Formats: sequence, structure tokens, C-alpha cells
Amino acid sequence: MSEKTKKLTTCALMAALMAVCSQIAIPLPGGVPLTLSLVGVYLTGIFLEPGWALASQCVYLALGLCGLPVYAGFASGAGVLFGLTGGFLFIFPVMAWVTSLSCRRFRGIIPLALGLLLSLLLCYGAGSVWYMALGKVGLRETLVSCVLPFVPLDACKAVFALALAQRMKKPLALGKF
Repeated sequence: MSEKTKKLTTCALMAALMAVCSQIAIPLPGGVPLTLSLVGVYLTGIFLEPGWALASQCVYLALGLCGLPVYAGFASGAGVLFGLTGGFLFIFPVMAWVTSLSCRRFRGIIPLALGLLLSLLLCYGAGSVWYMALGKVGLRETLVSCVLPFVPLDACKAVFALALAQRMKKPLALGKF
């Protein structure tokens, strides 16, 4: 298999993984569901080069925008993407890109963990700003609805993604990180 075919296939697989991870969702009162989407974003960044990671997440967003039920709770469409929680979705390509860059520029678990933390902070920042703007709510309410309930579990998702990637990289022959 050519290298380009392998990258394209992995890109498509990561978009499909995102669709699966997004369906593992628990609705919460603030409107932001608890999902495994971040695991998919992290794995995309770990296994793909930056441009391919970004593209994979853009494919995921485009699939949902076209009406395929790939967003949390089998949702799709512009109403979801441009709705109250859309900022969390729109930042996924950037998160995958940042994660990929950190995987390729830094060696060792601490720098990589810091890269995942930076990605997570981007998610919280972009999603919260979007939520505040569309929901016309303040910072306190946004933090209570969109950030604070997720911090412990999102940290666990990062650890899980790193551990899973370590186990998957050799069988999948996807290189070093």
C-alpha cells in the first residue's frame, strides 16, 4: 500500500472513529453532552500528521453538516453545527492539528500530555466563547455548564487516548509518537 493511500485510509478511519465516539454520549442539563469525542480527536492527532489530522476532523464536521447522523445523539445538520454547542465541534480540527504537532515535535510523555492539555484548553475556550455568544449567558454560567463538569473526565480521556495509542501503534504500524 502506498504511503498516501495509507494516510488517506487512516484519515477516513479517524473520521469514522469520531462518529462512533460521538455516539457514546450522556446528555447533561447545560446542553453540552458528555461524549468520547475528545478521545477521537486525540487519537486523530496522535496517528496522523498535522494536515491529515486537520482534514480528518473537517471530514467529520462535513459529514454531519451534510445530514449524516455523526454528532452526539445521532444528530446532524447546520442546526447542530451552528447551534449552542457548535464552538466545541468547530475547534476539533484545530485540536487534532495541535495534538499532531505536539506528537511530532516533542518526545516523552510530559510534553505530549502538555500538548493534549493545550488542545483541551482550546476546546474549552472556543466552545465557551461560542456558547456565551449564542446563549447570551455570562462566564460563570458557561463555566458551570460547559467546563467544570468535564475537567476530571476530560483529563481521563487524554490518559486513555495516550494508553490506547501506545497499544495500537505497533499493530497498526502507524509510526512513532
